Amino acid sequence: MKTFFMIKPDGVQRNLIGEIISRVEAKGFSITKIKMMTISKELAEKHYGEHKDKPFFNDLVSFITSGTATLERKRSTISETHSGLGKAADPERDAE
Repeated sequence: MKTFFMIKPDGVQRNLIGEIISRVEAKGFSITKIKMMTISKELAEKHYGEHKDKPFFNDLVSFITSGTATLERKRSTISETHSGLGKAADPERDAE
């Protein structure tokens, strides 16, 4: 299974990319693709669409579009993803 993983703008700004990738690899995950990008408002709204009606939605979109993020694909299983590296993503939704 391939899982989407993101280092959000605050992690990039704090120079934590290398440390986070090291932790992911130390857990036995195989990173297959890394991409750095500034996420557009439209993509952020689509990605976080499940939260559209929640009061924090606009702040979430503003935060995630505030700077560069590192996007990764890694091989994993759902149980591995839930065991300490974040929530499993929807591969179809996150394929972009």
